[in-house]
Amino acid sequence: MNYSFMLYRLVESGFRPRCLSGKLLLPLSFLLFGWLALAAQSKDANPIAQVLTDDQILAPLQYLASDHLRGRHIGLPEIDTAAEYIADQFRRAGTKTVPGQDGYYQVFNHQFSPMNRSRMDRQVAANIPWTRIRGVTLKNILAYVPGTDPILNSQYIILSAHYDHVGVADSAVMENGKMDSIFNGARDNATGAAAVVAAARYFARHPPKRSILFICYTAEEEPKWTKGDPYEKVWQTLFGKNQ
Repeated sequence: MNYSFMLYRLVESGFRPRCLSGKLLLPLSFLLFGWLALAAQSKDANPIAQVLTDDQILAPLQYLASDHLRGRHIGLPEIDTAAEYIADQFRRAGTKTVPGQDGYYQVFNHQFSPMNRSRMDRQVAANIPWTRIRGVTLKNILAYVPGTDPILNSQYIILSAHYDHVGVADSAVMENGKMDSIFNGARDNATGAAAVVAAARYFARHPPKRSILFICYTAEEEPKWTKGDPYEKVWQTLFGKNQ
């Protein structure tokens, strides 16, 4: 694959939104290139630059890390907007939905509060609001591309990343000459989610011998929460890479 040419196009695109730095281009590009190199399994794989445009690679990163999504925190409307966007990107790419799921969504529910008593293992002295807020519906986004080999396509390569982040601060701070309270989550982890979307676009057009499962997780920033069981439909997992 023509990695050097694609990296040049990324850097030359001049992508510099307020909340991001040029340093993010290298992790995104190397992550994507590494995944494609691992999963392509063919010396004849088309160069990335002939399949994906700059906008197709960078637009998901720009959108997911934008102020519009207000840090993509679970329980807020913006996390659902992010999920809808990623699912639509999978659909537009031509990937398939995973059988047994709700379209591109794997839906699960959780009750949350500022501090959940059931998760405490010792007594503490603190002034904490104990009122339970509400139940929240969480969504992982799943898609797959079936492999072309009738024998090897029962083996799956899993490419995944979480798409949630920590939301908005209680008070604004000075950043780049202006007051800002939004944790945009470009490195953590709009970059990884954008790479999953780009990989889905590539492999939907150029499927490898083995099948590929694409997962964008939620609730990574709440590590004690379950994220469902996206592997339950996968018979043989050959390799899994989470970013």
